Amino acid sequence: MSQVGIETCWLTSEERAALQSYRAARRALEALGLIRSDRSTVGEIAEPIVCRALKLAWANSRVQAAYDARDLQGATYQIKARLVLSLKDSTSFDFTLAPAGLDYLVGCC
Repeated sequence: MSQVGIETCWLTSEERAALQSYRAARRALEALGLIRSDRSTVGEIAEPIVCRALKLAWANSRVQAAYDARDLQGATYQIKARLVLSLKDSTSFDFTLAPAGLDYLVGCC
């Protein structure tokens, strides 16, 4: 399995700077006890980046039941993302079963 640093490949300099600011703000908010998880916006940020990088069509609905994107051949993709603020944090995705009716699962940290 190959891993690619998506930040260095598919982001504009403005997007990179905004994500760096976002990470710094998240650290500060967590330190203040105002937020406890990364579930609110990380997926919203990751999905369009992955779609652009892999040339996928983003699903019309934000809450599409079975998939987040499709490729030109119609294969379905679900995109999972998590924010990793430190290399000491876990970067694994734990799934007991692959989502049904899905062709590809993309995980990005």
